[in-house]
Amino acid sequence: MNLQEMLKAAVADPPPPDIDLDALARRERHRRHVVRWASFGGGTALVLAVAVAAVPLLGSRAGLPTPGIGPELVVPTVQSTPRLRASETPQQAAVAAHLTTVLQSLGPDLGVGPEVSFVVEQGEWGAAPDGHWYAARWNFDGVQLAVIVRRAMIPLEDACAKNGAGLSCRRIEERDGSVSYFAEDVDGGTRQAENYRPDNVALMVTATGPAVFNEETLLTVTRLDGWSLTG
Repeated sequence: MNLQEMLKAAVADPPPPDIDLDALARRERHRRHVVRWASFGGGTALVLAVAVAAVPLLGSRAGLPTPGIGPELVVPTVQSTPRLRASETPQQAAVAAHLTTVLQSLGPDLGVGPEVSFVVEQGEWGAAPDGHWYAARWNFDGVQLAVIVRRAMIPLEDACAKNGAGLSCRRIEERDGSVSYFAEDVDGGTRQAENYRPDNVALMVTATGPAVFNEETLLTVTRLDGWSLTG
């Protein structure tokens, strides 16, 4: 599977709950090291560092979110493990409805039709300590779009520094105390904006396909004041 296929798969489906992302990252770093030695600098390894699957490792033993790691991990394709729709509590339903209202306010500029709404999904990927997050996915002008809202603390380190040539990535320290990331794969097929906020709410907007939406547009969506997990 090539990088572009992995990117598209990551937008469509998060990994199953039993994937150890730390171990996955360690194995890939080791593999890259081996490949570099084997090729004597004549080639590049597939970089396990694409923002489309920026998945902070959330949920410490104390029940609090741990710092996000920024755009570092590519999620492998897991065709047999679809996203799981969570059974909504009244509070979760209220949050999903609120997020949908914010999303609908974006209107036709992002192709958000009346049928597009947030749902509650569950698992380990991007999850709050209680194992769920909110997601909306739709297509517009050949672009596959996804917005995911979850609990995550601001990454303590600049994860972009860990990435290789396969990813254009930058970290932005915002005036309001939040931290944003923008990342794009080398072919320009996938672009992702993230915003980590002091209240531990994290926004991820991913666009896969033609470059209809630029960096500023995607970052602007993540910075909207209305995004909230309090309903």
